Amino acid sequence: MNYFNIYKLILETINNSRPSNFQELLDLIDSSDEVSQIRKDLGDRSSIDFLQEITANLIEDGLVKGRTTGYMDGTLFDIEGLTTSGYLYLEQTKKVGVWDKIKKYAIEEGLEPTPKNISKLIARVAWD
Repeated sequence: MNYFNIYKLILETINNSRPSNFQELLDLIDSSDEVSQIRKDLGDRSSIDFLQEITANLIEDGLVKGRTTGYMDGTLFDIEGLTTSGYLYLEQTKKVGVWDKIKKYAIEEGLEPTPKNISKLIARVAWD
């Protein structure tokens, strides 16, 4: 399971289908091969937690316009769409060789492959 494939799947789904909350997003991605594999690997409850974590990261990393609200039973997500950075991320990941450049820059800068760092490196690649 590749974290960034799920990251990209969620961004593409938000871009193409415009879900307004996590349940709508989950309904849209539930039948994808990536989510099926996550469910197989983690089970249903842990899969939902994992997908919520990624969605929260996308909001925190500034790729998705939205809000998270914690409450006693979990987290609510209001999703408004992609930010300019979210669109940039999607465009850059479509280019041939972009992942090789990102890996190169990550090694040069000694960065761990976290979503926030990958987003920064994609922005760097975009301006090369």
